[in-house]
Amino acid sequence: SAGHIFWRHPLLPQRSQPSMWPALTALLLAAAPPPHPVERQLQEISQCMQCCSPGGSCEYAYHQSKGFCCGTMQATAYCCPWPTSEAMCVRCNMGYKCAKAGSARSQSDLQRICADMGGAPSSSRPSYSPSRNSGYR
Repeated sequence: SAGHIFWRHPLLPQRSQPSMWPALTALLLAAAPPPHPVERQLQEISQCMQCCSPGGSCEYAYHQSKGFCCGTMQATAYCCPWPTSEAMCVRCNMGYKCAKAGSARSQSDLQRICADMGGAPSSSRPSYSPSRNSGYR
């Protein structure tokens, strides 16, 4: 109405100008923080799952580095670092653990390594090699 002065913020679009909101939204999304640690962990899990899949790449299977597939248990894939001459998979009751190659020589070694993964299966013998159908590709 006549006599009233309305102030507009300079970043807000005028009614006759095209909207700036799509550009501002894109700018804010581009400046988003890096993935949350859980999201990073899920990305790493998916890389390991890819490694454990037939024909899948193991290039980023272990913490975004080369790895090999130990196997899957309850729909979860487990990978250890490459090369197998330095690391090994140890099957535990609740998954697999990575250990230094040659470090699981006895049942007591297996129990120590698997202490936080439900222990080692009682019939388990040390197993050093990766899953037969997988490995670094």
